[in-house]
Amino acid sequence: MARRHTGRRRKTTRETSAREIAASILSAVDSRSAFSDRLLSSYLKKVELSSEDRGLLTYLVKGTLRWRGRVDWVLSGVLKTELAELPTWIRNVLRLGAFQILFMDRIPVSAATDESVKLARKRGHPGTAGLVNAVLRRLVSTKDAIEYPSVEKGDVGAVSILYSHPEWMLERWVRRFGLERTIKICEANNLSDHLCIRPNRIRVEPVKLIARLRESGIAAEAGVLDPSMIRVRGELSPATDSNFRDGLYTPQDEGESLVCRLLSVEGDATLLDLCAGPGGKATQLAEMTDDAKPVYCLEIHHSRAAQVREAARRLGLGSIEVVTGDGRHAPFGARFDRILVDAPCSGLGVIGKRADARWRKKEASLAMLSQLQGELLDSASKLLDDGGIMVYSVCSFELEETSEVVSSFLKSHRGFEIEPASSFVGGDVVDESGAMLILPDRYGTDGLFAVRVRRVR
Repeated sequence: MARRHTGRRRKTTRETSAREIAASILSAVDSRSAFSDRLLSSYLKKVELSSEDRGLLTYLVKGTLRWRGRVDWVLSGVLKTELAELPTWIRNVLRLGAFQILFMDRIPVSAATDESVKLARKRGHPGTAGLVNAVLRRLVSTKDAIEYPSVEKGDVGAVSILYSHPEWMLERWVRRFGLERTIKICEANNLSDHLCIRPNRIRVEPVKLIARLRESGIAAEAGVLDPSMIRVRGELSPATDSNFRDGLYTPQDEGESLVCRLLSVEGDATLLDLCAGPGGKATQLAEMTDDAKPVYCLEIHHSRAAQVREAARRLGLGSIEVVTGDGRHAPFGARFDRILVDAPCSGLGVIGKRADARWRKKEASLAMLSQLQGELLDSASKLLDDGGIMVYSVCSFELEETSEVVSSFLKSHRGFEIEPASSFVGGDVVDESGAMLILPDRYGTDGLFAVRVRRVR
């Protein structure tokens, strides 16, 4: 976790700027449930920062959010009041400072403390600045003696603190996978530090894009699970990268890239993406057909429909046909040979990359989402031609959103059968039912589920 910074005078100015933006993003996530990735991307576009500062800003935001559970537990031990009772800005300045002190050993603790006090003073008052100063200095003096709770006895509360995940998630995973596997999943979520991109096969070959990235000083290599993908380590921000603007790639997880393979797009098959926004899989389908035939994209939200159009424009794809509408009442008269139902879901499979999501999600939402997912599958089934294929996928591995949705659908739709995913992807990511199931600890990818279903009558 260590970072190295050089240039003493210049460094202080740049780090202060990165810290202030980081504190603003953390406060927005905390107070109005803003999405950290969107805020980060926005700041990286509009604020002039060096490459080093962009990396520092990203690291501070993602790291503090990822380890918020443990950081809050530690802060509760040195605070004389409840963390939740403090003003949002001060609460997140404390989190940011504590994260640097606990996890970034190359930043001097004195610098982490002093810069946090300056941030507190900017939007607080002398009293809150004094509080931040006292709390962080107390943390510095006691951090080496902190006794974290032991996880050896399988106490979920201890695992929650040590691995910084909500208890309700861990209770589900321990029941299903056992303690050891649950800890591995948590570790994978906390180490998810690489970006994966899908080369636009119409414009560039993966090996040439890898070479191009390396020439820019960016560490890039072929994907582990899908060699046609590229894993990038280090600082690559699509928001400011010319390769991205030129339509040479799309950020996409390796596991997610396998979903479209299950559709076996070929020949003159007609294509529909029922929940297309923001367009990652829709544009992948268009690239798979060499942009040679229409890919109909239905999206309920106008803003996300606009994202699909923008992605198609950037990638130079003319085959994307975007329609705004509800997938449960799809406005199409014709049937399709291939339908992708990449349904709205809890996203519990992607909380490694979207660290803020782990604190926003609620267990109660799973039942509501499974009902929506079932309705979307039912709608898709009415649009599927005889002998056609539909793929249901979610970036989650929770039973309510995966196998239980599919089982319920098959019980009420007798003319549909599962076809094994092992004919299209590696058998080691296929479960006993024939569906693709990937957990985050297996290949360092997102956790996800996808199943291929054929209409047989």
